[in-house]
Amino acid sequence: MTTNYLDAAIETALEAGKILREEYALPPDIRYKGDVDLVTQADKRSETAIVTRLSRLFPEHTIAAEEGTGHVRSSEFHWHVDPLDGTTNFAHKYPCFAVSIALAQNGTVIAGVVYNPIYDELFAAARGEGATLNGKQISVSKIETPWDTAAGVLLVQEAGGTISDFQGRPYALGGPVILATNSLIHEEMRETALAISQRDPAAPLQAPTRTIKE
Repeated sequence: MTTNYLDAAIETALEAGKILREEYALPPDIRYKGDVDLVTQADKRSETAIVTRLSRLFPEHTIAAEEGTGHVRSSEFHWHVDPLDGTTNFAHKYPCFAVSIALAQNGTVIAGVVYNPIYDELFAAARGEGATLNGKQISVSKIETPWDTAAGVLLVQEAGGTISDFQGRPYALGGPVILATNSLIHEEMRETALAISQRDPAAPLQAPTRTIKE
């Protein structure tokens, strides 16, 4: 049964991904839903397609969708839908965004799909059956320290960027925190990232304040 749910999630994600590719080629139609969050026409079209398909296949299931077109049912099955995860990247024509669809049964996720339609990368997993990328089994890295940042650190620095931790200290290889910017916005980004990292997770979200120095 889990395989059937996963197949449905994959087919639905591919359909939504086709819509995102179409929208990606068009000038962005952007609206803001808060101080930071934005929504595009692509979000709406993708979500409508996902909710419509899942509702047809599983009318008794609850669907929670990012833009609010889902519905609540008296069911142990609960779909979690993000029709465009990475809206800001999408709006700025940066091709790192995805469709994200997951199904939980009594609070436990049993199937999930993440699809980047620009690179045609489809990650999928069913509980107890492993994870795949475009149908091929994948596994986590066996490397025990984050040395894969080393080359990237030098590339950013030599291109004129700045690398540090959230405290403003030079990044040490293997360190748990890294911030990379174009240098011009580094201090502002550092202050914002530090404030977010120190925030109480239970506290309500607030728009970040900007420090103006004379």
